Amino acid sequence: MHKKFTEAILHRPIHELDFSAEFKAITKEWGLKTLAEILEHKPKNLTKLPGFDARILYELVAFLEQEKLGFYLN
Repeated sequence: MHKKFTEAILHRPIHELDFSAEFKAITKEWGLKTLAEILEHKPKNLTKLPGFDARILYELVAFLEQEKLGFYLN
């Protein structure tokens, strides 16, 4: 089941956003092109992906909080 994300920033390519090179590499490795694609997964499932460790998850949380979109992680 796909969630509906209406915020434009969630549909922009990750490589265009202000994330670390490591975050961009990990998401590219797993074929995750946008934040909307990432948010389709529960955080606990994301951390099961090799390389998607606590640091990467924290970076995602910090970005979403900065954009006032942290509620999507609930």
